Amino acid sequence: LSSLHGAWGNETRLTEEPLTRGMKVIKSHEGVRNSRFDHSEVMFSLDGKPQENTGRTIGAALCYGGNYKLRIDTDETDSHHFFAGINEEDSHYKLGKGETFVTPPLALTWSDEGLSGVSRSFHKWGRNHRLAHGDTPRKVLLNSWEGVYFDINENGMANMMKNIAAMGGELFVMDDGWFGVKYPRNNDSAGLGDWTVDTRKLPGGIQGLVDEAKKNGIKFGIWIEPEMVNSKSELFEKHPEYIIKPANRKAKFGRGKTQLILDMSNPEVQDIVFNIVDTLMTKYPEIDYIKWDANMDIENHGSQYLPADKQGHLYIGYQKGLQNTLQRIRAKYPDVTIQACASGGGRVNYGILPWFDEFWTSDNTDALQRIYMQWGTSYFFPAIAMGSHISASPNHQTHRLIPIKYRTDVAMSGRLGMEIQPDNMTAEEKEQTKRAIAEYKQIRPVVQFGDIYRLLSPYDEKGAASLMYVAPEKDKAVFYWWKTRAFRNEILPRITMKGLDPEKEYVVHELNRIDTKPLSFEGKSFSGKFLMENGLEIPVNHKLAKKNETDWSSRVLYLTEK
Repeated sequence: LSSLHGAWGNETRLTEEPLTRGMKVIKSHEGVRNSRFDHSEVMFSLDGKPQENTGRTIGAALCYGGNYKLRIDTDETDSHHFFAGINEEDSHYKLGKGETFVTPPLALTWSDEGLSGVSRSFHKWGRNHRLAHGDTPRKVLLNSWEGVYFDINENGMANMMKNIAAMGGELFVMDDGWFGVKYPRNNDSAGLGDWTVDTRKLPGGIQGLVDEAKKNGIKFGIWIEPEMVNSKSELFEKHPEYIIKPANRKAKFGRGKTQLILDMSNPEVQDIVFNIVDTLMTKYPEIDYIKWDANMDIENHGSQYLPADKQGHLYIGYQKGLQNTLQRIRAKYPDVTIQACASGGGRVNYGILPWFDEFWTSDNTDALQRIYMQWGTSYFFPAIAMGSHISASPNHQTHRLIPIKYRTDVAMSGRLGMEIQPDNMTAEEKEQTKRAIAEYKQIRPVVQFGDIYRLLSPYDEKGAASLMYVAPEKDKAVFYWWKTRAFRNEILPRITMKGLDPEKEYVVHELNRIDTKPLSFEGKSFSGKFLMENGLEIPVNHKLAKKNETDWSSRVLYLTEK
């Protein structure tokens, strides 16, 4: 069994274990962010220890955004019985006369090409059938959060737009902190629910920012958290009955010691959430991107809307109400790009993604840890949907010092973006990032629409990790290699490539190069057969001037048919 687990800032970690007699249960009971700790997707390797590119493998993904339960029963004959569906705990549901209840679908696939074979099937299926706009390339963006946090102001936003445009970016997203009049959103304790622009911070309003983006030749996006409310808000003052809590009990607060969840089972709440998006898009139709966040789970089970005999409907009713609202939004605004964020990767599942274009993989942007998290995420979800950003050094979550080259090479393996204050970057870093963005645009079709082949897992603890994407026509490929630790005189494995056409010749070109001299195979051509049987010898370290040497090393190779 291969399954995914984690926690905030450490999502989608991989676990592999043999199925032994007895019962194995994986479940979610959070109510909102159902992939925050565990995932409703698993793989079964039928030939023993999982292999990436060989072996009979079954993949399964429960397509549900709410509480789920996966169970594997292994009996005395070593037969395995797999069950997947809604978690029945606290979800006693009474069907009315003539009422229909539709259980969530389970997506299944089989491959004799190992884990990566299953991943390739899920990626194609996800792009073609489950993701919004799965056939449209994603833009390179700058998100404001780690750059300024709540310190939103007009000049600062304009400056960030100017910077990302100069580096070749295509979209700027203003994150949290732009709203609230009576209760200004200066931190996480106030303002949720009051989606009126704070003109003390933004005198020109949203339209002024849209115009500024247009002036810089880029698109504009905005952050919202519409399912949530703070007790310090005008919405809560007017409608305390809209929050989730048991009748006659005190509310339980979350983030900022004031955050609460709106009851999406209530049709009036559904209208409020729809109107948040509708008002923004009606007033500012040029908004290109919405970052939809959700930073709390149902920690205080009970509905002030549902009658006493239907309190067990809350978890399921919440999901139904959310889906109805998202369906209304997509019906009216089919073209806007929407990201599913939930304290990072809390909503990475195929139950919620049909209404979203992408997800935020994790609030942890540390490049080294991202290799592990994005590796697990890639088991079921394609690169086109995986928000992967270049952030600051030292990293804001781990405080790790990582060179811009390594941070960029990791971010380029997903949907490339930036999570940084460009003013804090050196001129050299900006120039290097500008080149990298231009090169990413060259490889974007391969990364976002190509077939994944994972080659060397970071979980194997062999000192490196590697994967590649191959275009469907097999005329182009992008090879990634990252050193994951620095031990003196350690011999790292030589990695053979996969998925190429053995009869074709491929020219190798390094992207995002920083070395003082090119790699020995730069510009040379090799047959697909040679690359898949022998690979290329990747240097353990970069060749740099002495003052620039570090223990970090990474490579991105672009292969094109000769």
